[in-house]
Amino acid sequence: MITINIVSQLTNLLKKRSNFIQPLATISILATSFLTINPRSVSAVTLILHEGANNPVDEGWTKRVVSSGNNVTVNPVIDDLGLGIDAWSVDDNVRGGQSGIYYVTGVADLDATEVLTQEWTLTGRLRVIDRYTGTFGLASIGFGMRLNNRIWQLFFTQASNGDPIVRLGTGGGAGRDINLTGFGNGYHTYELSYDPETVSTTLTVNGMEMFTNYTGFSSPGNGVGFSFGSYSNYDDGQGNYNLIKFEVGQAVPEPLTILGAGTAVSFGVAFKRKLRHKKS
Repeated sequence: MITINIVSQLTNLLKKRSNFIQPLATISILATSFLTINPRSVSAVTLILHEGANNPVDEGWTKRVVSSGNNVTVNPVIDDLGLGIDAWSVDDNVRGGQSGIYYVTGVADLDATEVLTQEWTLTGRLRVIDRYTGTFGLASIGFGMRLNNRIWQLFFTQASNGDPIVRLGTGGGAGRDINLTGFGNGYHTYELSYDPETVSTTLTVNGMEMFTNYTGFSSPGNGVGFSFGSYSNYDDGQGNYNLIKFEVGQAVPEPLTILGAGTAVSFGVAFKRKLRHKKS
């Protein structure tokens, strides 16, 4: 068996900035000329990442402080709940105020219009802590993204028993609430997967489909941007963020033929050419 590592090839194709995380893939060329590739490897390209207890600023994110940021604390969390899970915590203790701390990043040379023609996935893995005792109105803790004048935003709070409640934002802190009954107050993985054919996303939680046809909301602006933390709205709350990730592309099933691998690599080549053209 001959093993060829294509990580270096894709790195050269896609490397643009320090917070571009390169896909990991090892191709094994078998006697049958079939290739076995780890799912979500070649064609799914990770462009944005926060991971574990890393300070987001050290990962290339920009810290935004709203008002004075009083009574909002941020800090690393190690081995949360004794589960071996590390996270970055944003704890907003301001109720009825306008103080917050959140983190933003973007991809300057990425064409939002082009991204909307591709499949993409925005993922957040976090634990929701603290329950707002009033009405879940203008939510604070969350994560989201912008593509030109379209925003997709998830907000979070807890039910009285600790089960998370996720809100699909529709603008101004309002939105559609989904009660995750029986999920408990541990870490959960929230994914918004975009389908360019329907121009909408599907929300899955821990791999289970919870809502379809979420189109986000319109807000004046341009470019591509991502954020997470406390957005200074009127609710308080705490989120321990283990993962924030944005991927463009689709999972690759295995086994994959050589033709399929060529298609995936071609996508990377075309993507890099777009970036090089914009830079010149």
